[in-house]
Amino acid sequence: MGSLPTIFWQLSLDTLTNLEFNDTNDNHVGIDINSLVSNVSATVTYYSNRERINRSLLLISGSPIHVWIEYDGSKNVLNVTIAPITSPKPDVALLSTHINLSSILLDSMHVGFSASTALLTENHYVLGWSFNKSGKAQGLEISKLPSLPHQRKHGLGITELSRTGKATTSTDVFSFGAFLLEVACARRPIQPQQSPDEVVLVDWVFEKWKEGAIFETSDPRLGGDYLEEEMQLVLKLGLLCSNSDAATRPSMRQVMQYLDGDVRLQEIIRDTASLGNEASSEFVMPFPSSVLMSSAISISSAESILTCGR
Repeated sequence: MGSLPTIFWQLSLDTLTNLEFNDTNDNHVGIDINSLVSNVSATVTYYSNRERINRSLLLISGSPIHVWIEYDGSKNVLNVTIAPITSPKPDVALLSTHINLSSILLDSMHVGFSASTALLTENHYVLGWSFNKSGKAQGLEISKLPSLPHQRKHGLGITELSRTGKATTSTDVFSFGAFLLEVACARRPIQPQQSPDEVVLVDWVFEKWKEGAIFETSDPRLGGDYLEEEMQLVLKLGLLCSNSDAATRPSMRQVMQYLDGDVRLQEIIRDTASLGNEASSEFVMPFPSSVLMSSAISISSAESILTCGR
């Protein structure tokens, strides 16, 4: 007997643009039915009842927001309304679409929340929610909701981006490093289907570099048909640009100097890492981001520097 097909519908709040799923931008709300490609979507704004205008709302700002999802089965209309938690419910919905959910909503279904991230490091919290399948959901008492937990700060430049929503030269370098590794290894930055030690691309390449087997991470379709010096350059430069410490990443000018062969990698590292007399190896790299974030103990800057190279 075959398994039953998976049937779902979801409201997605996206802070990344994923071209694979035809995302419109990195700040939108979409309604997805049996697919991660949204049937309808809209850039996040909220209607100010007092000013009678739409105001922008940044999902990635870290500020609590209030979301109302209402479906009228007699009219086959789904309304999604969103606002800052301190604002009253807007008179105008963000999304209002005609859709028949009778074939999607079954007699027995799961209702809940899920979250995922890619390159960004984000925290997702549901402070309170209510649900009613046959009428209006009970209102939330905002004053009784818990406050957001204290946010721990990471040195990862792309996290900076996730908190401010603004790109910097440091986040550009980080993204370029991820791009270098993605091209050289023919892998995406995050691959959940891989074994645990290969899920995060930068961590996997980093571990292979420590083992002296960095070429094992290169695109297998190349069959080893490449100049080892060039492959090593791309992989190590990708790691350096993906450094967990934003201060030790090279500038894009330095990156281009190295790619053009004007400056050696060792010279770039000595200029940017500020390691003093300890910078005597070929390649210097702090622990990758996931190691720093998953560690329960505090690692000093001296302890987080690796000075072994191949």
